[in-house]
Amino acid sequence: MSHCFRLMQPILMGWFVSYFSPESTVELWQACLYGLGVVSMSAFYTVTHHKYFFGVMHTGMRMRVASCSLIYRKVRLFSLLKS
Repeated sequence: MSHCFRLMQPILMGWFVSYFSPESTVELWQACLYGLGVVSMSAFYTVTHHKYFFGVMHTGMRMRVASCSLIYRKVRLFSLLKS
């Protein structure tokens, strides 16, 4: 879903920029809608990406803590067995 927002943003930006060319047939109200579309696509992407990114980072941190804990226990076990 967030990929659609990311994909539409440059398309809308291209239409918006085409308003400023001298031989443009785009009217002012269309340019305003294109500009609003660019801003809204960016906002939607930020909202949807943040939720996904937070979940991935949370899972990654849990995996890092688990692996560090496992390494610590192994090193501690080997040091106890060695002495």
